[in-house]
Amino acid sequence: MPRIRNLTREQRRGEDGFDLHQKIIVRERERRISLIKIGGLLYEIKKQQLFKDILGDEQAKWSAYLSQNEIMFSRHKVKYLLQIHSYFILQRQISPEELARYPLSRIIEIIKYANSDEKINSLLQVAAVALPQDWRDTINELRGKIPSEDCNHLFENIKVCENCGKKVKQ
Repeated sequence: MPRIRNLTREQRRGEDGFDLHQKIIVRERERRISLIKIGGLLYEIKKQQLFKDILGDEQAKWSAYLSQNEIMFSRHKVKYLLQIHSYFILQRQISPEELARYPLSRIIEIIKYANSDEKINSLLQVAAVALPQDWRDTINELRGKIPSEDCNHLFENIKVCENCGKKVKQ
């Protein structure tokens, strides 16, 4: 769409800001698709134990493969990517492009708490549009906890070591 030259400075800034925002949305979707596809590749490498061939060591560990500078995923993140691939791609036949509509952290929570196709579909609909607090309340409800607006908020005091960051309850 050609730009109208008679825009005010504020209108131009608004237009520029919106254009940049749209680019971020596109890049984030591409990132999510890429991560989901990487999960599929990692699934195959682990399933076939190809990491041993890649590392050239029959005794090699999966964690050694993951710690390579070219890969450098935490085992925690890989675990989630493998779960997404196994559950949503292989079992439920949902494409990476479809899954990219949802934040990956929410997809993982759906795996943990959904126990039926109906519940999964319902949670996916909520995951696509819920604000962070609304999503937390949805998950808390699944966990048998009350919504935050109904809570009396009993907080715990926690000390954090300044040297190592270890946390302990007071």
